[in-house]
Amino acid sequence: MRAVALFVHGVEAVVRLFGWVAAWTCVVLVGLVAGDVLMRYAFSVGAVWLQELQWHLISPIALLACRICC
Repeated sequence: MRAVALFVHGVEAVVRLFGWVAAWTCVVLVGLVAGDVLMRYAFSVGAVWLQELQWHLISPIALLACRICC
């Protein structure tokens, strides 16, 4: 029974870690989008690499968040 409890706590720790990573990735993504919008509309300067980075950050958010919710 102790082994099962240790296993469950280990799985819960991993799930918590995934949630933490997904949450902070969302924070970074919001900052990048806000910076991109500010640069495009205030300074008329756009960066393709910044938009690509935003797309790449959406993937781990979706994968980690889906794994946590299901």
